[in-house]
Amino acid sequence: MELKTLIRRPQDCSKALTERFIATVLSGGETNEKILRFGIPYTEVLLFTGTDNELMGVSALKFPRQSFLKHLYSEAGVPEMYNPFS
Repeated sequence: MELKTLIRRPQDCSKALTERFIATVLSGGETNEKILRFGIPYTEVLLFTGTDNELMGVSALKFPRQSFLKHLYSEAGVPEMYNPFS
């Protein structure tokens, strides 16, 4: 069994491939669909790994938005450590 990984920018994915990515992520039960659908256009690439007949996993590479980083520092109780230039 040979594993292959397909790497695509979100804008280069067909609607069917994007929906398959979403369905695979949601099957894990850890992600809110609305947030997932909102975030996909902000990813650099989507990755699909599997064999010719079976999709075994997906992932995404993205750079966090500034608002998300600011939120993280605030939630951690150290909002003063947020630096938009780092």
